[in-house]
Amino acid sequence: MDSISVGCTIAAGMELVQRGYIKPEELDGTPLEFGNAKGMVEWVRKIAYAEGLGAKMAQGSYNFAEGYGHPELSMTVKKLEIPAYDPRGIQGHGLQYATSNRGGCHVRGYMVSPEILGLPEKLDKDSIEGKATWVKIFQDLTAVIDSVGMCLFTSFALGLSDYTAIVNAVTGSDYTDAELLACGDRI
Repeated sequence: MDSISVGCTIAAGMELVQRGYIKPEELDGTPLEFGNAKGMVEWVRKIAYAEGLGAKMAQGSYNFAEGYGHPELSMTVKKLEIPAYDPRGIQGHGLQYATSNRGGCHVRGYMVSPEILGLPEKLDKDSIEGKATWVKIFQDLTAVIDSVGMCLFTSFALGLSDYTAIVNAVTGSDYTDAELLACGDRI
């Protein structure tokens, strides 16, 4: 089970309960409400074993909420639950979600790095200007990092030239930075 998807699905369930779309008898006595940690843990178990309402929740937040006629209560992009990074507060990351082949995935072009952490340089998180180029570079570089089997978060310390040097050292190739990014584009 994916921790992001499960958490978002439970949150969607809480919204559905709070708004009266899920009836109390569907809960089988297990609270599905914000702030009830014990109930949340039990819903994880029910989802894992597809017990009762947990079987519907196991289909993901979008399908679950859509089944109640309210897919807008599912916090997803392309039906994939968004992680901790709300795109309303980091515009480039929102663009990355919209153009990612997976939707609301934070590991397909980690724009949190320049917009929040300032790596490799600080970008205005509230502006979309100039972000298309950054998103493209980050998506291509992420594809390269994934393909060489490295953790994406090494990019907090390493830059494109570092990855180019690593790939060249390991493979005996002579890629330039631009050629390596072109590999990422093809991926």
